[in-house]
Amino acid sequence: MLLNVINDVLDFSRIEASKLELYMHTFAVRETLDTILKPLMFQAQQANLQLEWTIAPNVPNHIKGDSDRFAQVITNLVGNAIKFTPSGQITIHVHTQQQSAGEIVLQVDVTDTGIGIPANKQIAIFEAFSQADSSTTRQYGGTGLGLTISARLVELMKGKIWVSSDVGHGSQFSFTATFQHTTSPNTSQTTPQEASKLIHKDLHILLVEDDAANQLFTQQILEKLGCQVITAKNGQEAVSHYKKNTFDLILMDGQMPLMNGIEATQIIRKQEAIQNKHTPIISLTAHALIGDHQRFLDAGMDDYLSKPFTPGQLIDVINRILQT
Repeated sequence: MLLNVINDVLDFSRIEASKLELYMHTFAVRETLDTILKPLMFQAQQANLQLEWTIAPNVPNHIKGDSDRFAQVITNLVGNAIKFTPSGQITIHVHTQQQSAGEIVLQVDVTDTGIGIPANKQIAIFEAFSQADSSTTRQYGGTGLGLTISARLVELMKGKIWVSSDVGHGSQFSFTATFQHTTSPNTSQTTPQEASKLIHKDLHILLVEDDAANQLFTQQILEKLGCQVITAKNGQEAVSHYKKNTFDLILMDGQMPLMNGIEATQIIRKQEAIQNKHTPIISLTAHALIGDHQRFLDAGMDDYLSKPFTPGQLIDVINRILQT
């Protein structure tokens, strides 16, 4: 919970300081949505909620834009829906609102059967450090920054965000985002069936990830590719596994309890300096912002991959690191 608070405050401060830019690249819409929502479905199941999503046929397979920011807004909205829905279901629907020769505007609707929001609070919830009722902070936690960050990101993507809600009967959060049409899919955003194979077989990988859903998702991808995977849920466990085993690669979450990924990497690098060896380390980080990449490299990591990621993106970064 503390890490989530810190992440929200850091994201907000960087956005307010205008240090966030969109990374424009071609990505597969359906693959990206599937990657985003699988871990959230796990969270919903843990809360005994039904989570469903649909993508309209008028949404193209590939578009050009910032998939990480698109994913961050959806993750924030669905995460909120899970938090504030005691029972029932959550549905996500994506469709094309409008398009021209060069641009396409997608609309995402997140509908829940939760506690709802009073009419006089529906504008205020998009303001910094604001929630519909002060008691929600005590009962549900959070910083009150998630919706504010989402609103800023939507604005960057030339879109709008709004809510319709009825107290006791749920809410529907909607947002639009503008993307560019594309005819040349980026190979780093391919579907699992189209994805390139690992250039090395039978890799022994240490996966360090504190989120159970993300850990399971990544582990399943790696094991389907024929890798042997040992998991750790924090930096202390990672260092312990490293001392007992030999790994071809380490996938290291950036922010974890007890010991974060940067601290664990620095300990491993000090040990390797004595042994004159080097194990490739890839940082798995949520919503990397400007300057983060260099911070990971300075800590001794070899590369990074922003979450949520597709199987194809994971394969590509592993291949790239092992070829260097």
